[in-house]
Formats: sequence, structure tokens, C-alpha cells
Amino acid sequence: MSKIRWGIIGTGKIALRFASDLQYAPNAELSGVAGRNLPNVRKFAEEFQTTAFQTYDELLNSDADVIYVATPHSSHLEHSLRAIRAGKAVLCEKPFAINCSQTEKILEAAKSKNVFVMEAMWTRFFPAIREVLSLVKSGELGSILRIETSFGYESSFDPLSRIFDPALGGGSLLDVGIYPLALTHMLLEESPAEIVASGKLSSTGVDESVSWAMTYSSGTRFLGESSVVNVLANEAVITGSDGEIRIPQFWCPKEYTLNGVTRSFDFPGRGFQFEALEVMRCLREGIMESPLQTHANSLHVMRQMESIRKMIGVRYPQDL
Repeated sequence: MSKIRWGIIGTGKIALRFASDLQYAPNAELSGVAGRNLPNVRKFAEEFQTTAFQTYDELLNSDADVIYVATPHSSHLEHSLRAIRAGKAVLCEKPFAINCSQTEKILEAAKSKNVFVMEAMWTRFFPAIREVLSLVKSGELGSILRIETSFGYESSFDPLSRIFDPALGGGSLLDVGIYPLALTHMLLEESPAEIVASGKLSSTGVDESVSWAMTYSSGTRFLGESSVVNVLANEAVITGSDGEIRIPQFWCPKEYTLNGVTRSFDFPGRGFQFEALEVMRCLREGIMESPLQTHANSLHVMRQMESIRKMIGVRYPQDL
């Protein structure tokens, strides 16, 4: 089977972890990296024994088949569009962009150029999550009555950091709140009939903590919470009429518990290889959109985040 050559834009923590996990994706090859800080690019390239490109254009003009965009949220639109225009497939780190308008521009550009693009919602591709989705869809839990999820961590306030700077798409919702929303949409595949949300904003105007409740026409109730100032339960609990599933660290799980019985999954690395394998499968089959992480899924979750942001009063410069 032919190799798929990966180029990476960005040299931060996520880019490093993704590059490390590529070794666990058979026939994946890291062909180069580019970023805004050339010394960091060279250090990254040396660590992974790949090519350090001095500019983004040099990377985009290389033999890379697909570009992994691992820059801050505020740069996703620019870097995704540049890669698409260069005819490269794109795996863009979540969230796809800052808002729906930007997300739609990326998807429209990919369609126009007939180029594959996917949001890097790695959660969907973990073996534990794929098995949980299968169990829920098969009716193992009966009717889904309630879903409770939270993702929160404690960070120090820095108004210029990507977490608290509105120009960089700061706030808990885009950073980690996206995971509870994405998981619930995977499980229910329907739009809520009602959303109620509240949040606490930092002095920079981004959400440092958010909580929301959603009700669905099926009767399911979804309670979610995200924070960048408080450590939360950081698990998902799916309660059905016939049972319950608990998933610790549900955004990148190695286990889940069904009615008190735990099933564990052993794999190397952190799990970034699973989304990489999906991209590679799609490229080999010549399809422009993953049937698992569809463009519609990404837009649905982005619309929910926009609705919540409006309710709690968070507005980014990119929203103008």
C-alpha cells in the first residue's frame, strides 16, 4: 500500500503529539513541517527527522499529500484555505474555525477545488468511542434519557494567551466545550429543541466557564459544562432506560464502563493515529469527505457553539 505523506503547519504541543503518533499509522510518512518561528520549526524537524520548510508556501509546494493544520483557532481559516488552494488535502485541528461563516468558507473552498478536508475531532475515531456509539445505536441502553458531560482544567490567567485572548478565539467553549457537544451529536444525531446556557466571562470577554442544558424532541436531556479555570469531573455519563455507560476522559478514552463492567483498550501513543488513519483511508478511496466525521457534523457543532456564545455574550473580532 502506498505511503501517504503528511505535512504539518504548526510546532506546538498538539503538532508534536500528532507527529509522534504518526509512527503508529502504517504507511504514514511525515514529509515536512512549517511554522512562524523558524528555530522551532528546525527543532521540530530535527526531533522527527523530517524537512524544515522556511515558509508555508514551500511546504504547500512540496510533495506532501495532506496538511495537518495545528495552529491556534484564529489561524485555521487562513492555513486551511492556503492548503486547499494548493490542492492539498487538509486535516484541520478542532475547532475548524472561529465561527460558522469561517467554517463554511473552508468547506466551500474544498468543494470548489475537489479537495478532501476534515475537522480533527479525534474523539470520534477512538476504539472505545466507536464501540460506545455502536452499543447506543443497537439499543443496548434502550431509550437515551440523559447525557452528562464535562471538560475543565485550571489555567493561569494570561490575557495574551490563546486561552484568554479573544483575537485568538479564546475561551473554554472552543477549546474544550466542543468535545461534550461533539460527543452528544455523535450519540443522538439530532438537533436540540431547546438550549439554555450560562457562563462566566474573563476580563478579556471570553468564557472562562460555561454550562448548558439541551432538550431534544426524543425526550433526551443533555447537560454539559466546560472550564479553563476549574477542574471538572471530566467524564461522560450516558443514561438509558435499560442501562448506563460511563466514559472517563471521554475526549480520548482508553476505557468505558457499561452497567458496572469495564472494557479497556490498549494502544500505543495518545491516539492521534486513529484520525490520521481515517484521512488516509478516505484519500486512498478517493472520497472528499469522511462518512464518520462529516462536514455537516462540524457545522452542526459550530452552530451550537455560536448559539451558546450569543446567550452568554461572547463575541470575537472575527464575528464582525
